[in-house]
Order: sequence, then structure tokens, then C-alpha cells
Amino acid sequence: MSIVAKNLNKVYKNRVHALENVNLNIESGMFGLLGQNGAGKSTLMKILTTLIKPTSGSIEICGRKLNKKNEMYIKSITGYMPQEFGFYSSFKVDECLEYMSILKGISKREQKQEIDAVVEKVNLQEHRNKKYKELSGGMKRHVGLAQALLGEPKILIVDEPTAGVDPKERIGIRNILSNYSKDHIVLLSTHIIEDIAMTCNKLAVLHLGHILYNGEVKNLIKQAKGKVYSCVLENVTKSAEVSERYVVVSSQYVGSKMELKVISEEKPEGMVCEQVEPSLEDAYMYITSLACKAARG
Repeated sequence: MSIVAKNLNKVYKNRVHALENVNLNIESGMFGLLGQNGAGKSTLMKILTTLIKPTSGSIEICGRKLNKKNEMYIKSITGYMPQEFGFYSSFKVDECLEYMSILKGISKREQKQEIDAVVEKVNLQEHRNKKYKELSGGMKRHVGLAQALLGEPKILIVDEPTAGVDPKERIGIRNILSNYSKDHIVLLSTHIIEDIAMTCNKLAVLHLGHILYNGEVKNLIKQAKGKVYSCVLENVTKSAEVSERYVVVSSQYVGSKMELKVISEEKPEGMVCEQVEPSLEDAYMYITSLACKAARG
């Protein structure tokens, strides 16, 4: 069970290159796709779910080439939770899921069993008789995840699943995805670094349509080792100057001073600094800053 993309390109009519020579090999388990808004993540998701076609390159999903001949099969084994979705606002949760199960070709006889199973999986039991418009933003995300899980697809693709939800709901959604990934492929696309750090062993970093990194999370973090510093700036009026010279990941006032977390190839000057262990966020900021620097020449 795998997703293999080779030399994948997508160029839109306005000549915007959303994806350039993307190569990925995604196997069973949880795989993270990390990148800022506009990096090309949603374009890649839409290609994998057959919603749009690539300009060039090839994709193989569970041993089948992604083409017109295999499109219906690939749709049948893929669950998709898009970044933006909507149901008829007056539909109850059960009616939303019944409608989606019909679109997925689930027989009338199996619908109740399928809907009961996904409602329990995503903890919607207390909300299934509520109208969609009455749900909180977080619960609407749960409905979106529930419809993606209908039919227990081999591949689950989720685009920004925790966007706009509170911390408790975010943890709940992460746990649902993690549990499902034991026997399936779960592709988690997000710009929320914590979601990747808490659930994925492997990831790819997508930046302006290019893959900057593809591999294990721990090895990406190693790339930033020795490049992250905790610094104290005594003259806070110079904070703008520091931001111009270095990548500042975080800053906070402590009395009359400012504590900064800085990414730099060399020990920053003009401050009291000491090296600290990098996080995934630090590593992400490090490799994207290198990419930006290379683009500027």
C-alpha cells in the first residue's frame, strides 16, 4: 500500500507553477505534508484525489496508475477531507453522512452500519441529530472527517483538519488520525507544525511548489542542530535590527530585557546567546530560510 509521485508538475493557466518536479513515496502510516499557505499542498491533495489533473509526471496509488481507466477505483479507496467544505445547512449530521454515503456508492443496507461506525470514531454521538448550521466550527470539522472515513478507505487524505478548532478538539482529531493510520495511509497536510510533530514519523516540506525535504522528522530536526540559539537582548530598541540580521522564531519581554530564539549559522552578535536543541518548528524555519536566501541569490 503506497502513493508514489514522480516528477509531478502542475502549471495553472496564469502560468503559476503550483508544483515543480515533486517526487514522493508514501507508505502505510501517518505522513505529514508541511508548508505555508500557497506552498502547493492543496494542489497536490486535489491531484491525488482526482479532482484536478497534473500538467506532467506520474502517480501510482496502491499499485494502480492514476489515469482515466483507474480513476473510479482510486476514488473508491480514498477518503478526502478538504480544507473547505460545506453541507446543506438545514441537514442534520446523520442526513449529511447519509447523503455522502450515497455519493460514495454505499448500499442502502450498509449505510446505517457505516454511519454509526464513523459517528462513534469521531465522537459525534451527541451531535448527530443537530442541524449542520447549529454546529461549532470544530464539530463541523468532525463531520468533514466522518464523511472522509465512510467506507473505511485505504487512503485518508486530510487538508488542514485542525484549522480553526480549539486545543481540545485539535488533540481529539490528531488522535483519531493517528489511530486510523495503524492499518492505512493517512496523509496529513497542514501548516500547523505541532500537528506534524505530535503524529508523524515522516514528512515532506513543500515550499513554493518544491520539495525541500522528504524523510524522517528526526533527521530534519538534526539539520538545524547547532543553528538555534536562546538569546537575551538588553537594548530592546534594537529588536528590529536583530530581526533584519537573523531569523527570529520567538520573542518575549522579561522585565526590561527581551528573550529571543534565533536561527543563525554562527553565534549571533550583540547579545548573550547559548545554543539550544532545535524543535521541528526551528528546523522548518531553518530550511525554508535557506531556500528563501537561495532564491534571492
